[in-house]
Amino acid sequence: MSALPIVITYVDGSTDDIDTWSALVTLGNVKIDLVSSLNAYGSISNAHQFRYVIIPGAVLTAAINQHINLKDYNQVKQAFNLKD
Repeated sequence: MSALPIVITYVDGSTDDIDTWSALVTLGNVKIDLVSSLNAYGSISNAHQFRYVIIPGAVLTAAINQHINLKDYNQVKQAFNLKD
């Protein structure tokens, strides 16, 4: 598991491809975006799964004060007792 954005580089045939996964978060919405350097995809497959964690402001402040790395999902999962 990794926090977004994430960049994945691989070889497709004989050409390097770079996929960039990112998230756009607005009030009431989470949009996952995939950009391929080779424009290799028409859409994101339903086989992909995403999990997002929304942390209220007061809880976020407490997490920061406890020096929890919010980009490390395992630390967040442990700090907030999240189940797989």
